[in-house]
Amino acid sequence: MGGADLEFAGKGAFFSEHGYEELWGKYKWEESGFPSANTWGLSDADLFNQAFKKIQNLSESAQPFNLTLLTLGTHIPGFLYEGCKPYDQTDINNAFINGIHCTDHLIGEFINKLSQSGLLENTVVQIQGDHGIFPTSEMKDLFGTNANTHRIYNATIHPKGKNIGLNNDQPSSTLNLSANILDLLEIDHNVNFILAQSDFKTSLTPPYLVSRYTDFYSQQKIMNAWGEIDDCKTDYSSHLTLPLNFCQKSLALNAIYRLGTTYSTQQQNQKVCSLGAKIKIDEATKKVLVQWGSLSITDQFIASGRTFTEAKPGFYLIELNHQDQVINQIYLDHMKPNEMTYLANILEKEENRYVLISNLPTKTIEKLGIHQLPQDFSQNKILYSQNKKHKINNLFDKPYMTGMITFIPESCDGNIQIVDYQPNPELGEVKYCSINAWGPKQTVLGNTFNEQPNGDSAFWFKTDCAPAGTKVLFNKVPLKTVERLPTITARIDTDILVQHPGNYQIEFFHPETETVFYIDDFLVLPNETYNSPPQRPATKAHSLQPPLLIAHAGGGVNNRAYMNSLEALDLNYQLGHRFFEIDFNWTSDGKLVAIHDWENTYKRLFDSTGVPTFEQFMKKNMNHEQSQLSLSKLDQWLKQHKDAYIITDIKGNNIYGLKSMITEMDAAPEQIIPQMYHPSNYQLIKSMGYNHVIFTLYATNLPYFEIIDFVKNNPLFAVTVHPAKKNFRAILEGMNGIGTFVYVHTYNTISELIHYKDMKVDGIYTDFLYQDEKGQVQTQ
Repeated sequence: MGGADLEFAGKGAFFSEHGYEELWGKYKWEESGFPSANTWGLSDADLFNQAFKKIQNLSESAQPFNLTLLTLGTHIPGFLYEGCKPYDQTDINNAFINGIHCTDHLIGEFINKLSQSGLLENTVVQIQGDHGIFPTSEMKDLFGTNANTHRIYNATIHPKGKNIGLNNDQPSSTLNLSANILDLLEIDHNVNFILAQSDFKTSLTPPYLVSRYTDFYSQQKIMNAWGEIDDCKTDYSSHLTLPLNFCQKSLALNAIYRLGTTYSTQQQNQKVCSLGAKIKIDEATKKVLVQWGSLSITDQFIASGRTFTEAKPGFYLIELNHQDQVINQIYLDHMKPNEMTYLANILEKEENRYVLISNLPTKTIEKLGIHQLPQDFSQNKILYSQNKKHKINNLFDKPYMTGMITFIPESCDGNIQIVDYQPNPELGEVKYCSINAWGPKQTVLGNTFNEQPNGDSAFWFKTDCAPAGTKVLFNKVPLKTVERLPTITARIDTDILVQHPGNYQIEFFHPETETVFYIDDFLVLPNETYNSPPQRPATKAHSLQPPLLIAHAGGGVNNRAYMNSLEALDLNYQLGHRFFEIDFNWTSDGKLVAIHDWENTYKRLFDSTGVPTFEQFMKKNMNHEQSQLSLSKLDQWLKQHKDAYIITDIKGNNIYGLKSMITEMDAAPEQIIPQMYHPSNYQLIKSMGYNHVIFTLYATNLPYFEIIDFVKNNPLFAVTVHPAKKNFRAILEGMNGIGTFVYVHTYNTISELIHYKDMKVDGIYTDFLYQDEKGQVQTQ
């Protein structure tokens, strides 16, 4: 039982394959009515409560049982759950320290409940850390030199108390856990572990403990983690002496890895020689389908530690041993440079055996320029190789293309046997038939057309033919398209994509061949209230550098966020902020004011509900001794703070809002940095005179590669993205490759800032962090 997603790091699959009969993770908790406390999942407080009930039920059966719990509270940044108090034995108010304190408190309560219920009289409890802290600068500030320790917490609670025969002076290792638990449970067995040694049994020879950094032998540290393979001239294959030197340790660990692989092979019993291997790429969805003997690995490819079920474009790598048994299956994202580097290394690794499949278009593979790939791979998209002398040795008897291929692997009788082969037709120039009819062909700005149940507008097209996978483009933006010939329909969010009158191109687009078929222009007529966007004389764009921190909603005040108030600006300006994100919303009579929303925020700050008029809003008394902002008040403040900049977050009608700022504020556009929600608005925003634009991604449905392509070709002040955004890491790596400044939002602890800086994020939106005069980040 754990609060997090069972797919994280593949732990759900691991547990299910190692005898666990029941698994509880984030989504199962949510389905059972237990909401997640944070992005990780269920709170530890709820986890321990449910675990206690489960143990009570298990103990009533009088059968032996094992229950494993995985907590979350001490993951970065640290979580303080309901029922916990902050740690008050230090002047430091730190989320990680509070998380440790909370976890300690909850475990103590849990153990006490077990004890008071009599459940510990015949039960062993093992408390084990999974890894130590990472020695970041913040951890070093908190723990000093102890941040570099590699020791891991380990505690045992046993009915015999301290009389369990443990020598506390003897070093131990987490590798010993499996052997220790068997002895603690007094289970007789004949298992010979590769590295685990029970700490509860005496041995004639001192235990030898292996770790990544140092080994331990006769209670002495052995520093053998680093060395050069080229220095290992001595042949140690027939004998090893303790303690191990670097060369011996490398040799031993490689032998253990190979031994573990044989165990896995024996357990899997994939029967590939009798059943064969079948690989197929679905022509419509481009999903990679693999049946390897008795093993289906279609939905078992690992991406960033998790399996997935959707059709991801990229490379699919199946690593094999020399008996053609699957030992690993990995998905590699072609938009991530580090994963392409990993692929290149795999392709050159000595004696490596694998199958490589790709569902990418030929042009995309060619553009990647992976010189290790055979020249024909971009066309064939499948490779079955046994590397020799760091070179690819194709085991297929001739080139085969992806589609559907069934074969008996080479190792089964020394020669590959092709059982069935049905290549997908090679894609040349795709054909579009003429458009028989389409509509609607025009609308009035602000009106919904061909309205759908969810409120979106929609186009329809009548045609006799179109290739599978066709998308409708609206001014180069792909729409959600449904193809049921002779009809094709596409939904459009006009609030985002239709911001001004004019002609918008309508096209069909075939992603795999990148074929574009022009249909016609869609006409948007002005409504009665529309005026052309004002244009101020172009100002010279001075060099403005994005800051590390942006004050979110004007910055926090007295531990309160989302204030968007005059006092918030004043306080956070004094603390050193110069860039302030402000939320703007529309009053009932069409005026722009600073407030996040007219529901919870309006009720919290003004004790009011409903959307007021501008006059009603400005006359209200704001709670917590704050003052609300209109555009004119904000303009006055900016005139007094010439080095300050406002970053807009306009809720609805973004273009009209930016136009209103040009009309009503002398400080616009020089001290205003618009946040743009879709690339189609870029040129219009620039034409108004705004020199600096931030592309914030929370409202766009563009594929990540199109986002990267747009940013590559259009100068931006920054890109803002939430880490929960689909393909966040691919977007981040793309921005890093371009050199575009990237923000994430909204985070309020130094540990979170360090975490995202370590991920190559450049800055964050924050309520309570600021930089002091020395540039050091502090908390309000």
